[in-house]
Amino acid sequence: MISILGAVMASLAAASPALATPPELVTTNVMVPFEVVSQGATEKIAANGTLHVVTDVLIGADSTSLKVHSNFLDTMGIGLSSGRSFRISGSQTMSFDLQTADINTVVFIALMQASASAQEDLKEIMQALVKLRFSSIGRFVGVSVEPFRPCD
Repeated sequence: MISILGAVMASLAAASPALATPPELVTTNVMVPFEVVSQGATEKIAANGTLHVVTDVLIGADSTSLKVHSNFLDTMGIGLSSGRSFRISGSQTMSFDLQTADINTVVFIALMQASASAQEDLKEIMQALVKLRFSSIGRFVGVSVEPFRPCD
């Protein structure tokens, strides 16, 4: 009798939403070396350095939320027509709410501000396309940084 009661209680506990497994948070922190040529306001700039990316993926039963923070570290650039040196900076944080736990690829545009070393008032705004790849359980599996080419 007690073992039957124990089995019923165990099955009720497993079916109870209050005792369901809580969403799992998966955090990834990566440094991504990159080289990209991007169009600034007045000229193309060849940039190279490191993109620091931190992702938080929270996978629930019905939805997935993703928070991405990115910033450029030790990133420099050279103006292709002027030869000027640029110091490149920029950071951003974005949040995405997805309806499925299968996120696979998330694409965003990273904004870069390039400041000429000799003339701090000379600034160029550039963009790079960042593609983050995840497994179906929210594990980070790769990233690429590419030139952003807006539609003509």
